[in-house]
Amino acid sequence: MSDTRFRDAMGLIDDHLLERCEAYERRLAQKKRIRMGGAIAAAACLAVLIGVILFAPRNETPEHICLFTADDIAALFPKGDGLMSDGSSIAVYAPDEKALGLLPVPETNFLPIFLRTQTKETISEKSIRAFADGILPRVAQALGGEVPKYTVDVFTQGTKSASLAADTGGHGVSAYQYGYLNGFTISRYPLHNAKAATTTLNGYAVQIDQRQTDEEIIAGLYGVHKTLQEIFGVKLPDAKVVRTYNADSDYGCVVIQVYFYDKNANFMNAYTERPVSDNIELWFYNNPLFMKDQLSKDVLQYVDITYRDWRTEEGEMYKEYGVAEILSLQEAEALLKKGYSFGGHSCEICYPILTGVDFRDYDAVSFTYYWNGTAFLSGETVPCVPFYVFYKQIDTAENGNQVYAQTYVPAVYVNGLEAYFENQH
Repeated sequence: MSDTRFRDAMGLIDDHLLERCEAYERRLAQKKRIRMGGAIAAAACLAVLIGVILFAPRNETPEHICLFTADDIAALFPKGDGLMSDGSSIAVYAPDEKALGLLPVPETNFLPIFLRTQTKETISEKSIRAFADGILPRVAQALGGEVPKYTVDVFTQGTKSASLAADTGGHGVSAYQYGYLNGFTISRYPLHNAKAATTTLNGYAVQIDQRQTDEEIIAGLYGVHKTLQEIFGVKLPDAKVVRTYNADSDYGCVVIQVYFYDKNANFMNAYTERPVSDNIELWFYNNPLFMKDQLSKDVLQYVDITYRDWRTEEGEMYKEYGVAEILSLQEAEALLKKGYSFGGHSCEICYPILTGVDFRDYDAVSFTYYWNGTAFLSGETVPCVPFYVFYKQIDTAENGNQVYAQTYVPAVYVNGLEAYFENQH
């Protein structure tokens, strides 16, 4: 920020705004639901006020402090990236409302806003070898194979990265490195030419029965969970299951992902479908597009295991940017009825775009943090913004799954939202 702009920003700090910020801090302290990372009240107030300068027109006595304009929110859903920002919705599939994986609506009036930053750690053959060599011996032992030899490829054009691939114990193993992430994968999927009948780690079969509840699946993976933490040298005590359905498969889920993570490692873990902190993912395949004889209505065995290790501290990748006042559910419903919502990610095959859906009598609501993943991967710093997610059951698919329209309504106060959508129309 230039000296002139900084002085202009400081000029907007008057007693009215300071009183509002101090009131925010008192409410936050009473709720005891938001961790501010040790920041003192004055620092939090300054973050909020600078956010007002950057994202909203000057308003010395606002009814609600707006950290974002409508254009800022629309930028999270750029149409060119298969996203819709004009009141559309997308189709998602599930056997029933419970299978939508709804996240809880927070019982608080304020939430922290984060900026997701792609830090630029060094990429080199030396650093990826150090990462892989610390894991490969334990992986080979758990799979009953030998420690493999490998070569490293370092890519310096486009998205800089380094990677290696090898085989051990009838499985493919690979490691990869970006400026912000180290990853390690054990592959069981048939397209990887896996030779083993079932992935087994230290005698524990890595398989699940999709007919079971999430709790039963997690309990059945107890030995696998313990072994994977030992292999990767981490403590990730929590687990969650994410199920994905489509409109035509007669074999239940097309993908089931099981995540081992630490729910307390990042505040947003409570409000995102997949963990945003270090995690181990079990990706169980059951998609007719890629599989034929291996499809199953019960036990799933074809799995990729991926460990993701963010190369920077949580506080560096997800910087606490400010505190936002949250709309009540009733206020979000009022915006929804006006059509002031955003479509989210779409895909012609998986999540087709819908228009003209009447959400006034919606069936379910969830809550999540959302950001522009495409912009993040291109190196931009992106805001992570809370949204209400509304669902309306609109049809039944050929395979019996319910078709739900899904749309996003900002859970924060946004400047110029009405004018934005009027211009869209």
